[in-house]
Amino acid sequence: KRIVGDSGRYHVIRWNLDRSTAKDVTLCFSVTDTGIGIPPERQHRLFHAFSQADHATTRKYGGTGLGLAISKQLVEMMGGTIEVESTVGQGSTFRFTVKLGLCEAPSTTESGEITTLQGTRALCIDDNATNRAIFKTQLTAWGLDVDCVGDSKQALEQLRKAHTEHRPYQLAILDYQMPEIDGMELGKHIKTDPDLAPTRLILLASVGQRGHRQKAEDSGFAAYLTKPVRHRQFYACLKTVMGMAPESSPPAALVTRYRLAEQQAQLRPHLLVAEDNIVNQKVIVRLLEKQGCRVDVVGNGREALEAHARNPYALILMDCQMPEMDGYEATAAIRGREASAGGHTPIVAMTANAMQGDRERCLAAGMDDYVSKPIKPQILADLVSQWAPPTPDSDACSVP
Repeated sequence: KRIVGDSGRYHVIRWNLDRSTAKDVTLCFSVTDTGIGIPPERQHRLFHAFSQADHATTRKYGGTGLGLAISKQLVEMMGGTIEVESTVGQGSTFRFTVKLGLCEAPSTTESGEITTLQGTRALCIDDNATNRAIFKTQLTAWGLDVDCVGDSKQALEQLRKAHTEHRPYQLAILDYQMPEIDGMELGKHIKTDPDLAPTRLILLASVGQRGHRQKAEDSGFAAYLTKPVRHRQFYACLKTVMGMAPESSPPAALVTRYRLAEQQAQLRPHLLVAEDNIVNQKVIVRLLEKQGCRVDVVGNGREALEAHARNPYALILMDCQMPEMDGYEATAAIRGREASAGGHTPIVAMTANAMQGDRERCLAAGMDDYVSKPIKPQILADLVSQWAPPTPDSDACSVP
């Protein structure tokens, strides 16, 4: 993973498996920067509290000198070691190892999603060697057949060679900032060549500029994203681009981070809360939004019935005692509508009357479940998990 700090310096984080046993694994991490470097005679002091390489450096860049001392203690507590290599004027690399226990059950993966892109031929063009290595690793893990080149001239040669060999690239990912011919111009060259034009193009820019989006669309790009791009956002972009209509069809709208965000929002479960008490509304909505849900709120059964007619909700949380039309009547009306139109929306009753027989009355009215108020956060989370599980979202990582 490549991170750009506020000062413009690069930090590259790498990790690999050092060794493993039946019960645990030892992982090795390295963090490399392009900073000022540290003289050899001062490196041994870095892991001591309140000691930095240079007092002037401390004043210029800030910090107390405690960070590395604490890191050393944490690493040693986890059965590992930490060390540094540095060259003045070029930067530093900090390495550490940690021993971690293995889970008894295998963790879940996106293996079901990987098949979506399995075998897609992709070419990555970026003049930064670290970025190319990251792209290669990430895209290969998603099942793509990936090649990488360092400039636009090599890219055109590779694309034409692949076409001649009847193994054309279906996708090309272009960095915008490259020497001689930038990514935007390269995209134009590709789209004006009849043999290469079917290749779908994604442009990645470090900084978005006014007019870039329109230029990318006019140049034939399928997607334009600014860095850093989140792991899941990038994957969603690839799936969207590769699922577009063929070139003979009218061009689809340019894929951007805003369009992807809208698509992601549509994947979040859409819930309706029918509750007449304002305080209860706010509490329940806040809890549901923390679970990643989109929430609509109405104040009585009649409004719930109207909202149900407009939207296909994943779940309705229905208060039983409301003005104009209570929850029992609203549920019966919804079930009557579904009997003729088809479908079934899960409805969970919310009531303050936690008395014997209430659950049976709710179920008889057509509700699917029952919960008494005040609703505890964990109980609400369990209800959502059972009746409207949210789409997993693991976007903690970024592509370069």
